[in-house]
Amino acid sequence: MQGHYDIVLIFATYCVATATAYSVLELGSQLANDRSLRQRVWMLIGSLAVGTGIWSAHHLAMRSFGLPTNGITTAYQILAWGAAVCVAAAFLNLAQRVRVSLTQTVAFGLLIGAGLSVIHYSGVVGAYLAPPMVISTTGALGLILAAVAGMGLAYLTSFTTANRGKRYRLRAAASAAALLCGLHFGYLSVAELGGFSAPEVAQQEPSYLTHTLLANLLSAGLTCFMLAAVLWLSVIDAKLAIERLRIAQELAESERLYRLAYYDNVTQLPNRILFTEKLLKQLVDAGAGAEKRPGFGLIYAELSNYRNLVEQLGQDRFDRILKTLAQQVSQSLQANDLLARLTPNGLILLVQERKGHDTQAVLNIIRAQLSTPVRDNDVYFRFMWGIGFSRYPEHGNSIQALLFSAMKIQSQIGTEVKHIGVATAASGYALAS
Repeated sequence: MQGHYDIVLIFATYCVATATAYSVLELGSQLANDRSLRQRVWMLIGSLAVGTGIWSAHHLAMRSFGLPTNGITTAYQILAWGAAVCVAAAFLNLAQRVRVSLTQTVAFGLLIGAGLSVIHYSGVVGAYLAPPMVISTTGALGLILAAVAGMGLAYLTSFTTANRGKRYRLRAAASAAALLCGLHFGYLSVAELGGFSAPEVAQQEPSYLTHTLLANLLSAGLTCFMLAAVLWLSVIDAKLAIERLRIAQELAESERLYRLAYYDNVTQLPNRILFTEKLLKQLVDAGAGAEKRPGFGLIYAELSNYRNLVEQLGQDRFDRILKTLAQQVSQSLQANDLLARLTPNGLILLVQERKGHDTQAVLNIIRAQLSTPVRDNDVYFRFMWGIGFSRYPEHGNSIQALLFSAMKIQSQIGTEVKHIGVATAASGYALAS
C-alpha cells in the first residue's frame, strides 16, 4: 500500500523510538544485579514509561502516513497501549540480565515480536479505516516482520547487557529505533485497503487522528521529555540508593569495629574496656547525687583450673560451653544489670541496687546459676567457681578499689568435685573442677 509520507513526522518517530530504546538500555543497566524492592518499583515505572514511548512511536508512524479513516476506537488504542507496556516489560527484563543465553534471546524475541504485532494491528483496526484493510497473506507478512524486528531488538538488548558503556547504548538504541521504524513503515508498505488502488489511496486527505503537524510534534516532544524525566529520576534514585548503601555499610563497619573493641568475641558479653567505662560512669553519677541515688555492687566469678579445662575439653568446646553459660546467667538478670567478661576465666556483674534487688540477693541468683549444669551435645558440665563481691561506697569509691575488693575470693562453688568426668544426660553430669 502506498500513501503520503510526512518526512518531519518520520524523523519525529525515529527520535521517539531512539529515546524509548535508550531508556530501556539505561534502566536495564541501572537495575542489573538489583533484587530489592527498588528494582521492582522501577521495573513497573519503566514499563509504563517505555510502553508509552513505544505506543507513541507507533502512532506517530501512522500519522506520518496518510490513511483514510472514519474515526478512532478507544478500546483498541487501550489494547495497543497495554501491549506496548508488556513489550516494554519484556525489554527491561532482558536488558537487566547480566548474561543472556541464545534460548532466552529467541524466546524474548518471539515474545516482543508478538507484542509488536498486537500493537500494530490493534492500532490499525482501531482507526476504522475506510475501506477496511485486507489482512491475508499481507497480515502474515506483517507478523513475520514483527517477529524479525523483535528478534533483532532482543539481540541488541541482550548484547548490550555485556557492553554497558553509554556510547555503546546510544549506538544500540539508534539501531533498535531503526528496526522499530522499519517494522511500522514496512508493514504499511505491504498492507492493502480493500477497494482502493495505490493512486486512490495517495489522493486521500491524511486524516488519521486528524492532528496537525504541530500537535504531532508536541506529542513527540512530550514523550521524549517524559522518558528523559524518568531516566533523570532513576539516576537520582540510583545515586541515593548507592549513598544509602554506603551509609549502611559504614554503619555496619562501625558497629563491627565497636563490637571488636568493646565485646568479647566468644561470649558476646561486654569486655573489660566497656565494663570499665560503664563503671566509671556509674561512679561519676553516684558522686553527683550520693544522697539521692541508690548504691551499686560488683559480683566477680572466677573459673578454677582454667588452663586444665581448656586442655582437656579443647578450646572450641570450652568456648561453646562458656558462651552457653554466659547466656544462661544473662537471662536471669534484670535489664539494668551489666554482665561482662573481665578476664579469660572471670565474669563480673555490675548490680544496680534498688528495693528488693540488692547485691546480696543477686549474689544468691548468680551462685544458683553457676551451680546449674550446662548442656553441650547431650553432655552436662558443672565447673568450680570462686566468688567475690564489693559494694559502693562501703568497699571503695574508685574503680581500682571496687575491683580489688570484688576479686578477693570469698566463697567457692563446686568444691565437692575434684575431677573431670564425662557422662550423658541419662547417667548424670560431667563435672569439672
